[in-house]
Amino acid sequence: KDEKKKVPDSVADVRPQPIPKSAPIRQPSAMAVQANGEWTGPQRRILNSLAFWHGIGHAAPSREQVALVAGYSPNGSAFTNPLGGLRATAQIEYPSPGTVKALVSTGDAIPDSTQAAATLRNVLTGPQWRIVEAALKGDAHREKIAERAGYSPDGSAFTNPLGSLRSLGLIEYPQVGHVALTEWATELLQ
Repeated sequence: KDEKKKVPDSVADVRPQPIPKSAPIRQPSAMAVQANGEWTGPQRRILNSLAFWHGIGHAAPSREQVALVAGYSPNGSAFTNPLGGLRATAQIEYPSPGTVKALVSTGDAIPDSTQAAATLRNVLTGPQWRIVEAALKGDAHREKIAERAGYSPDGSAFTNPLGSLRSLGLIEYPQVGHVALTEWATELLQ
């Protein structure tokens, strides 16, 4: 009668159970901290990403930046659900629209600049990295950056990753038609 139910090791171990017709319908929270008080895998990845960004001087990175290093799409439920769970349990906050700040420490080491540069290099796509490498050679007209990266300046193979790099805060347009790495990206990657 007083049997204890087995607590799953993770949210992924929860199997759907038939709901009695008389029971109120409640959705299980995929965002909750595991029963043992530890973070779920996705939550830890998000907190590790926040530790990375904090370590390179961004205490409140953009959602896109957090998702990039955590290995998620910024609009996918694999990212937004655990992010929401972390906020609901006061592990993170949104200090301004589109930004995320950790309110807890994951205990993971903050990367040095070499590790941070390697992490950033590893999470960017091939086309993004080619554009970053071209921009590392200095501020230039977008046609020159495209040429350095091996792309047509008007093709989507160039414009799509260029736009995503701007959304991630790695590049900026210092004047019309010019592309440059942001100051923090230049410092980190030089």
